[in-house]
Amino acid sequence: MSTRRVIAAALACAAAFSCSSDPTSPDPPEGLDLQVTAAEFVVGGTSVGVLTNRREAEAFYDFCRSALQIRRGSEWVTLEPLRLCPGGYAAIDPGAVVTAPVPLEQAGTLRLRLPVRASRRGAASFLFSQVFGVAAR
Repeated sequence: MSTRRVIAAALACAAAFSCSSDPTSPDPPEGLDLQVTAAEFVVGGTSVGVLTNRREAEAFYDFCRSALQIRRGSEWVTLEPLRLCPGGYAAIDPGAVVTAPVPLEQAGTLRLRLPVRASRRGAASFLFSQVFGVAAR
């Protein structure tokens, strides 16, 4: 499948489904934005997860427990976590941007899932990136 067709399929998914939320997770804090960028979305490549805090207060995120999800029919299936690292939640200041590499190891329609909190001890929820297509090499 060509890169254009994969991207078109991902955009169709975004239009047809509510791909930015998970009904089993509390709503993420308002003002946080998660995007995935890459020069080319192909298997074997690396993209970048970009978390932006537009809140007036700090928030907390955990890229160590982030994971890609792949669309299978009408469901999102979580793939293995992107990295295994000690860590836990880190703070992101108001107006700050944090990035992390996101390896692209599987073709399909994907999104990035990132655990976030509004406060250090607040309830955890998931923030989701835009839906994007990854083409086979």
